[in-house]
Amino acid sequence: MTTVSARIVEALSPYVTDVFGLMGNGNAHFLDAVDSSDMTFTAVRHEAGAVAAADAYGRVSGRLAVATTTYGAGFTNAITPLAEARQTRIPLILVTGEAPTTGCP
Repeated sequence: MTTVSARIVEALSPYVTDVFGLMGNGNAHFLDAVDSSDMTFTAVRHEAGAVAAADAYGRVSGRLAVATTTYGAGFTNAITPLAEARQTRIPLILVTGEAPTTGCP
């Protein structure tokens, strides 16, 4: 069975080589799919750092930048650097998961 996370990684694969983030239970399946792909995951210590690192990567490389955090406070912590990337028109995608539901992969 193919998961939603695997489909997202499949869709991003032609455009993305690097993902920056912090693992939580809301994005664990996404990171598992990233690990199974040719993408490189760079772990950071804070959600704001994940988006800031992706922003910097996008500015330097000119490529689509991707960051990932978990839901709740993880997402909230990413808002300020996400707003900065938006204001400077850096192409950046933030992948944030939802709280897991019972029995769903």
